[in-house]
Amino acid sequence: ATGLLTNKDQKGREWERKAEVLIVRDGEPVLYSSVGLRIHGGKRRLSQYLPDYRLYFRKRIGVEAMPVETLPNQDTPVRTLVVKNTDWPSGHPMNTPLAFDIAERIGCLVPETSLVELYINGKSIGMAYATEHLSRRQWDQRFSHQDYVFYKFKGDALASDEKQYHETFWPVTTARQDFTMERV
Repeated sequence: ATGLLTNKDQKGREWERKAEVLIVRDGEPVLYSSVGLRIHGGKRRLSQYLPDYRLYFRKRIGVEAMPVETLPNQDTPVRTLVVKNTDWPSGHPMNTPLAFDIAERIGCLVPETSLVELYINGKSIGMAYATEHLSRRQWDQRFSHQDYVFYKFKGDALASDEKQYHETFWPVTTARQDFTMERV
């Protein structure tokens, strides 16, 4: 009745559960702490086979933030970590981490990401990626000032529609024809 997986549509702190996180890099544990755990996402949380998770680092239950360099290339403490399923839309894994890599290589600021193997209750769930939560607080830490515009798009598209848009767009991006704005 109060489990996260059976109540994926519920949001807020009252639907956060205490959990333990162990982060291992190169076979060595680098962080073990109690965290707050929630299901992450908007409407996709209801239609997605494997949920995404949000881990809250809080001093009162563990550590205040995930220390710098817990994840490769992490340069700021992370207070909220998102662990996302990599196979979305189904059949097109790793889209977001690849997009972040491409954006970073052309000079954009992107959230730190790291590929992970996700275990829940000792059982491997498969590949996922961990990323800092994109909040105003995280961007403030990145820029070390507040002189910027923060815009967060919240659409009303259903996950099934987003998948359809992606499947329609994918052949355009992989076709060997000219990649023009009109075609996109």
